Amino acid sequence: MLVLVPHMPAADRLFDILPLFDGDHRIQQTFVVPDLNDPTDKPARLIQDRDGHLVSWLQARHTRYDLALSAGRDGSDMVDAPVVLLAHGATKYQTKAPVHRDDRRTVPITGLERHDLIRRGHLVASALMLANHGELRWLREVCPEAEPTAVVGGDLCFDRMRASARLREVYRQALGVADGQRLVLVSSTWRTESTFGRHAELVRRLLDELPHRRYVVCAALHPNIWETHSGFQVRSWLADCLGDGLRLLPDGRFWQASVMAADLVLGDHGSVTQYSAACDVPVVLAATGTEARTPNSVGDLLSARAPVLDMSEPLQPQLDSAIEEHAPGRHRLIADLVTGRHGESAAVFRETMYRLLDLPEPDRPAVTRPYAPPQWIRP
Repeated sequence: MLVLVPHMPAADRLFDILPLFDGDHRIQQTFVVPDLNDPTDKPARLIQDRDGHLVSWLQARHTRYDLALSAGRDGSDMVDAPVVLLAHGATKYQTKAPVHRDDRRTVPITGLERHDLIRRGHLVASALMLANHGELRWLREVCPEAEPTAVVGGDLCFDRMRASARLREVYRQALGVADGQRLVLVSSTWRTESTFGRHAELVRRLLDELPHRRYVVCAALHPNIWETHSGFQVRSWLADCLGDGLRLLPDGRFWQASVMAADLVLGDHGSVTQYSAACDVPVVLAATGTEARTPNSVGDLLSARAPVLDMSEPLQPQLDSAIEEHAPGRHRLIADLVTGRHGESAAVFRETMYRLLDLPEPDRPAVTRPYAPPQWIRP
């Protein structure tokens, strides 16, 4: 089987799925970074770090595979294999800028656009993995031809995060959080409307205003920030913060375990903040984004329900209030948008992939594994 890894967010999601094949000697996994639009070399380095079998894009395009797994549209229509296509973030039905159709109606971009699902007159995916039944209804409207390929499989990342809840104390110890301390995780997606784009000084302010004996500050920056500016530059920007105790997660990794360790996530409209709310972690928005929002999308609901940070006021009282006033279950609707198959994703994904491989599934149950403890960059 072929695993297409166009960028780091896709790698994050694909490595959630691949352990479902562990122990099966019938499966040979081969990786490729689609050679489109001057690709980054970070996915290739990650694959090599994991000792994966990496082939060239040219070889991948001219080889027949029994299955291709992709968490992005790049190159999925160019391989000779039945394709399992999944989102690389929290749901496809998400907030993005609107577009104008030929009939002059404005419609949201959701990741389920017809021009991405059908290429050269053929469906790209043999199995289009959707998070919930709302996505299926949207698919029927924008591309009814793709409905027979749709599988409501939920969200394996979310299920793994929920399975990781029992390791909360292990994760907190890995991040150096002592008994009685609160962990504040700063999350930023990319582009100018993100937490880091809007408030580059936020981490510095948190370290200055929050007493170190009571708080630990951790930062999860989107992989595209690391890719666009380089790890050297990110570490340079945050060098004084690292010296003052910031736990900086490398290359946008380890955020899932860090969310489950956190007492509060201070974020934006990105997937990390959405998953945090879905996992019932208190959330405060440092940036909300100004894109037109799909009604009832995760981003739309989160913006309506989560408190917004006031940068003109002291930070500690706002964070303490958000933690102490958080009502468990307040984001249940968000959790139901992130996944329509709570706790079932591993089984659904594995059944779908083995069906396309035309192989019987292993006798053992599909396991939802917790995440490994987080690592962070030392000064």
